[in-house]
This record gives sequence, C-alpha cells and structure tokens, in this order.
Amino acid sequence: MPEGMSNGNSSGTGVPLVRLSNVSMVYGGVTAVAPLDLDVAAGAFLSILGPSGCGKSTLLKIIAGFADPSSGRVEIDGVDVTRIGPEKRPTNMVFQGYGLFPHMTVRQNIAFGLGIARVPAAEARRRIADVLELVQLAALADRAVDQLSGGQQQRVALARAIVMRPKVLLLDEPLAALDLKLRQAMQEELRRIHRQIGGTFVFVTHDQEEALNLSSEIVVMQAGRVEQRGTPQEIYRRPASLFVAGFVGESNRFSGRMRSGRIETAMGSFPADAKDGAEVVAILRPEAITLGPVRRADDVAVTAMIEDVVFLGERVKVVCRAEDGTAIHLRLSIEARGQLPQAGRSVTLSWRAADMIVIPESS
Repeated sequence: MPEGMSNGNSSGTGVPLVRLSNVSMVYGGVTAVAPLDLDVAAGAFLSILGPSGCGKSTLLKIIAGFADPSSGRVEIDGVDVTRIGPEKRPTNMVFQGYGLFPHMTVRQNIAFGLGIARVPAAEARRRIADVLELVQLAALADRAVDQLSGGQQQRVALARAIVMRPKVLLLDEPLAALDLKLRQAMQEELRRIHRQIGGTFVFVTHDQEEALNLSSEIVVMQAGRVEQRGTPQEIYRRPASLFVAGFVGESNRFSGRMRSGRIETAMGSFPADAKDGAEVVAILRPEAITLGPVRRADDVAVTAMIEDVVFLGERVKVVCRAEDGTAIHLRLSIEARGQLPQAGRSVTLSWRAADMIVIPESS
C-alpha cells in the first residue's frame, strides 16, 4: 500500500476496523440517532446517505470523537474509544468548510498537524512530498491557499488529513460547496485516492448520485435510523422500503393489492411475488421501461400518451400518461442523430415483470 494512511490491523483478523454497538444520541429529548449497530471493514468506502436532519453527520461526529453518544460503545481497531477525545483517536476528519489557514501555503497547511504531533523533520518532509504527489499539488506546494480554486483547496484539506495517516478518514459532505462539474471531478479524485492508498473512508452525503458513484457500501438513514445497508447496486435495484426507493434514484410507483400472484393496480394487472391480499407498491425504474411493443416472453405492456419529452444529451426523459391517468416516466438512450419521441403520440410501454420491485405499502 502506498504510504499516507493506515488500514489498521483488522483486515487480517476478520474484526471490523470500526464497530458501533447500540450507539445513540439524544439532544434535549430529541433523538438524533436511534440505537444502532454499525461495522465498517478495513479498506471500505462506506457512504452514510440521507436527507438533512437524519443523523448522518451526528453519527460521523460520534466516530470522530466530537460528540459523545448518549448510549453505546465505539471501537476502532478493537480498542474502545467511546470516551477518548478526537485528538487521541486514529481518525481524521475533512469538513465541508475545509478549515484551511489562509495565511499559510499549501505545504504549511499540510505540515501543520505533523508539527503538533512532533513528527521528526525529515519524516515530515517525506510524508508531505508523498501526499503532495498523491493529490497532484506538488507544483503548487508553495502557493497560498487563498490563491487556489475550490477543487484545489479541497485537495489540500484531504492531503492535510491523509498525511497524519489515520486508520479511518471521515468526510462530512466535503464536496457540497462545489459546482456540479467540479464536484464530479472531485468524486473521481476521491475514488483514485482511495484506490491508491487502500484506506478506510466513511463519507457523509445527502447526494444519492454521489453515494452511488463513490461507495463500496451505502448506509441509508432516515430520522436517526438505518433504513438499509448494501452495495450501491443492492440499494438501487432492491430498495428495502418506500423511503429508500424514493430517495435513491427516480422511480415510478404503482399502488395495488396482491391477488393470486398478481398485483392489481388502476393501470392493470401484472405478475408479482408478494403475499396474497397484501397492499403493496410496485417500484419501476425509468430506464427499465421500453418505448415499443412486447419483445420478451415475460414482458408486460400498457398503452399511454406521450405528454412531454426532455432532451438530456445522451438520454431523453419521456413523461407519459396511461389510459387510467397514471403518470409514467422513462429514460431512453438515443443515438447522436436519433429522432426524439414526439409529444401527443399514443405509444406502447413495455417492461419485464421481474423489473418491478414490490414493497409493502406500510414499509
């Protein structure tokens, strides 16, 4: 592993690098984090995803030591750190605001923590040189940070955290202040840095696309509770609740009741796998729908009218209305010179029955 950050000793023992056991946080009678258990494996890029106020940043602060949990235990690399301050934990945190010293150069900002830790000068110089190469800022090492772009400042903040070689790097919405193109570029940088150093990252975000792009695993939170944990593919393709289905990605929802292996909806009856008599919602992702007739044996179809067409570059968003009034959104890939669908046309929409995700109405 390139020098710059420690994976800890857990990777060879099967013990999680970070373990939260029955951890909760209550502020003035309000539960910010309900009691939960959470393990993070060494080398993971774990994203904690959820809307504002769901408890995700509070959970990160508990891991970092900036907040004491109301209950439970925090272990890092097998050591109980629950009542140990942040300066004594093998973690480092990158905040949305960066927290750089504007009167210092890039090199001086990165060196600051090493000086506090009294790292010998020769080792400090070597670490700084290594991390400057890692974040691709060696050419700007002696430039004042207030002369840098937002993306460059973000890389300085990352370098300052990584140079301390934490066992766990904690990132609290570090890209939220960047514009779209810069945020996408920094996502690629984070992926590259994570691969290169092999470290353990815990990343908090409210941006579901960001979490899908970056993570090896995602924890989705709502109202202080974990709604679902899984790989990006599992979270997107098999949401465990209506909240997850709605929060992660766009989806069509068809409510109905199960009868004899089919879901009966206002739009029609479709094969589905759920308990007979149950009130359920079928979730269908827009990209799973085809504009055109049934092509496969397990396809189902409905007739609809195209209401709107939105050009998105390599894709087009089509808004349709089924005969019963149900709105159906789909996304289609189009060729560079392909013809766009036309609003006002009557069309057949089809999809595989297996692509419908059936979730209990009460979830």
